[in-house]
Amino acid sequence: METPLFKKILFPVQFDRITIPALEMLTHLARQSDRYVYLLCVIPEDNSDIRQLADDALRGVAHNWLEGKTPYETIVRIGKPAEEIVK
Repeated sequence: METPLFKKILFPVQFDRITIPALEMLTHLARQSDRYVYLLCVIPEDNSDIRQLADDALRGVAHNWLEGKTPYETIVRIGKPAEEIVK
């Protein structure tokens, strides 16, 4: 039996025009390889209104594109995107 190259997929979301095509590819890859998906959005500062908007938007994206297709979790972090992605 072959050892999988990876077990989890981290997908940082910027809510730009390439998010949906990338999500289509991600969904196909996750379903094909039976992987868990983490959708991550990083906001620059701790603002409860922005954090709630980001969380709601991320959940909406997950519901529309991943619900019923692959297991997933949504994560909103505060900080510099590159640093939070690496964490």
